Amino acid sequence: MRHPRLGLSIGYAIPMLPTVLVNYTALELRPSFATTFSCIVMGSLPVSFLYAFGGDELLSGNIKTVILAVVLVLLLVGLYEIIRRDQRRRAQAD
Repeated sequence: MRHPRLGLSIGYAIPMLPTVLVNYTALELRPSFATTFSCIVMGSLPVSFLYAFGGDELLSGNIKTVILAVVLVLLLVGLYEIIRRDQRRRAQAD
């Protein structure tokens, strides 16, 4: 895995992935405690934010929070695209 931190963060962010598999991967990669903790926080915070505030704010009609949530998701997608381009550039260099 070229970006193990990103992989772990995405693993903790996707609720459909069994946490046992993500924890097993973390054990195999052997990151430090601080790295593992930061991956857990970075992976679970955006999804938790969307779950907690997104649906409730849509039902109550608060558009500002919904726009903020959409902007955060778009920023995460942009980060993913930047990392993909980096991977392609490294693959072409090899």
